[in-house]
Amino acid sequence: ASDLTDEEQREFIIKDNVGYGEWDMDALANEWDTDELIDWGLDLWENDSENQGSGSLPSSPAESSLFDRFVVPPFSILDTRKGYWQDRKKKWYDIIGDMGESRNDTLVTSLEIKYKDLYQRTREHRKELGISFKEYIEKYVPKEDLEREQSKIVAQGVSILDPVMAEIVCRWFGLKDGRAFDCFAGDSVFGFVSAYLGYEFTGVELREKQAALNNERVADMNARYICDDGQNIGKHVQPESQDLLFSCPPYFDLEVYSDLPNDASNQGTYEDFIQILKNAFTSAVGCLKENRFAAICVGDVRDKKTGFYYDLCGDIKKIFKEAGMLLYNEIILVEQTASTALRAARYMENRKVAKTHQHLLVFFKGDPRKIKAEFP
Repeated sequence: ASDLTDEEQREFIIKDNVGYGEWDMDALANEWDTDELIDWGLDLWENDSENQGSGSLPSSPAESSLFDRFVVPPFSILDTRKGYWQDRKKKWYDIIGDMGESRNDTLVTSLEIKYKDLYQRTREHRKELGISFKEYIEKYVPKEDLEREQSKIVAQGVSILDPVMAEIVCRWFGLKDGRAFDCFAGDSVFGFVSAYLGYEFTGVELREKQAALNNERVADMNARYICDDGQNIGKHVQPESQDLLFSCPPYFDLEVYSDLPNDASNQGTYEDFIQILKNAFTSAVGCLKENRFAAICVGDVRDKKTGFYYDLCGDIKKIFKEAGMLLYNEIILVEQTASTALRAARYMENRKVAKTHQHLLVFFKGDPRKIKAEFP
């Protein structure tokens, strides 16, 4: 092997070890090209691509195939643009059916979301008047102004959680027939997916209509949504009773979900927003059993006045560290870029790079040496 070029040595390392032991998937993903690994005989995920990318059914038991064991490649980068991911996502939508998130002219068609720039601009005026955003629009906003705001929208509605990511979190970091919970529940996707996979799920959602809609979606499943402030999670979940914490909290004011005073997404300052997250997550950590995981999906957000990032991911890490849970995995979720591409040129006028990813931060509570025994 000493006579080989650098490239030939790289190939030799893989070929000489194909039939032996286990692989460090992170090292492979970071150091080698996937196509090269497949050409050299390594049994990677693309070998299963004809099996619709990710096993037979989301509810099927684990089999020998890597796809059936892990759903998607267990790498530090999850690419939602891949065919196997999109195939899996379609399977879940077929199972879940119409998410119904826009029923009764609420939620997806929320005025706060539809006219979010206007919502932000009129915050102080509405506060002085003591009226809701809906009342403000009806009394003070001309029709042509609403139409102008409407023209800014590329795709209306709040973001809906990716069901494949929800499944991955359950399969990778949860326990079979375990208990999962979420203190910032949002839509019904995680509750539906986790209950479908055999979990008992409890979610806390601040908005009454959203909580009611979620409960409709999971009516025949082992899942429930409680209408309350996520900071009160400890009132609804017993201490050290849960096997998995998942949450996708608001990204500060990126999407404003309601006018409710304790809604984290409409706080006047970033510091007030972080305090709500700290209160909720600190309480949630106390509800988690020892030697269990927490998975938090989050993306950084810019200060709308300065353009600088707040470092929301860093603050989440700090919150969990202070609560006794250290960062164990940091996973990048690469997203579809169609709508982002439309905004990229405008962003670059100020040399802002359009963001096309989120972070899945995975924390562990307990002794990491016990993971292998606890998670067979």
